[in-house]
Amino acid sequence: MTRKQFLAGASAATVAGLASPAFAATKKPFKAALLAGRSLFGGSSASTMKTRLGADGFDMALVDVQDSITYPSHPEIATKNSVSPEKVSALVCDWRKSGIEVVPLLDFCTARDSWLGVYDRMVCSKPYDALVRDLIRDAYAVFGSPKFIHIGFSDEGRSQHPQGGYAVMRQGDLWMRYLAKTSSWVKETGARTWAWFDYPWGMKDFLQDCPRDIVYSNFKSISDKRTFGRFSQVVKAGCDVIPCVRTPSDLDMAERLPQDGVLGMIKEVSV
Repeated sequence: MTRKQFLAGASAATVAGLASPAFAATKKPFKAALLAGRSLFGGSSASTMKTRLGADGFDMALVDVQDSITYPSHPEIATKNSVSPEKVSALVCDWRKSGIEVVPLLDFCTARDSWLGVYDRMVCSKPYDALVRDLIRDAYAVFGSPKFIHIGFSDEGRSQHPQGGYAVMRQGDLWMRYLAKTSSWVKETGARTWAWFDYPWGMKDFLQDCPRDIVYSNFKSISDKRTFGRFSQVVKAGCDVIPCVRTPSDLDMAERLPQDGVLGMIKEVSV
C-alpha cells in the first residue's frame, strides 16, 4: 500500500474575557478550557471548577487525562492515584447537564507518553497499536460519547528529549502515517479527531497529504509570525482549527485567520 492510499483510507473557543466581534459574526464558536486531569479528577475542586467555567462562559473542557483515570481495558497502566472510570463518567454527566462538554485529551506524543507505562518503549509495535486503539475506545465510553477525542501529537523531535536515558520519536512520513492511523481509530468510535499541530509545520508536503477531517490546534504561541503563517496555510487548505490563545496578542492573531475554518478557541486554565 502506498502512502497516499494509506492516507486516503485513514482519518485523517472564544475565551471568556476575550470576546471577539469577528467570531461572533460566524457560527457559534467553542469556548474551551484546557484542564489537567490529575488535578481535576484527583481533588475536590471539580464542582468549583464547573461553576467557575460556567460563569466565565465556557461550554467545553478539554481534559489532559493521561493516567489520572483507570482505563478498563488496561488497568496495568494505572497509578495509585488513578480515578475509577465510574467517577469520571459521573463527573462528565454532571458537567454536561450544566452545559459543559468534557473532551478527553490522550496525548500520544512520544515526548509526553510516559503515562503509558511499559508501552512507552513499544512505540510503533503491535502491542502499542493495540493499546492506543483500546484507550481511545475506553475514553469514548468513559467520557459519554464525546464529540471529539484529542490525540496530542505535537513536538516529536530531538529538542523535546533533552534528558533521560531512552528517547524515541516518529518523524516525517512515519509521524504522518501514525497521525492518520490514530485518527482512524478515533473515527471508529464516532468521535472526531482533534490534534496539536506544531511538529508538522516543518514538513513541506504536509498540506498536500494531511487528513482534512482532523481539527488542528496550535500549542505554541500563535503570536509568533512563523507559527501564524503556517497555521493560516492549514486553514486555507480546508482544515478546521481551534486556535489556542493565552494572551490578547494571540487573540488578535487568531482573529486574522480565515474565519470559515475556525471552530472556536481554547485557553489553558489552572485547576
